Amino acid sequence: MITYNNKKFTKYITNDQIKIKILNIVKSLNKYYMSKDLVILCVLNGSVIVLSELLKSIKCDYKLDYIELSSYKGGTKSSGSIEIIQDIKVNLENKYVLIIEDLFVIGYGMDYNFKFRGLKDIYCLAED
Repeated sequence: MITYNNKKFTKYITNDQIKIKILNIVKSLNKYYMSKDLVILCVLNGSVIVLSELLKSIKCDYKLDYIELSSYKGGTKSSGSIEIIQDIKVNLENKYVLIIEDLFVIGYGMDYNFKFRGLKDIYCLAED
């Protein structure tokens, strides 16, 4: 368990489980998108590590783009308002779009107040 700012995070997915899940996801992606016009859209910054692992094994052709959004404003719940910090540059018209996004978890590249990206496992916010 990790405690930070009076919030408790418990281990949710181990590093070994992450690697297995990513390999299974990539197998499905390769099969489904093999002959399709694919754009992979990574939501910065928390999804970069997962994206990196996926790209190591993706065999189909794709274009890659990034978008950076802000809605948590340092909290653990969305403010309900999304601010676009960096917008998409690739034209998505008539394309299949795969969005790589983190939900609110920490570790494996995902952070809380810019901390915990380096954890090898994924942790979720503990229920009170």
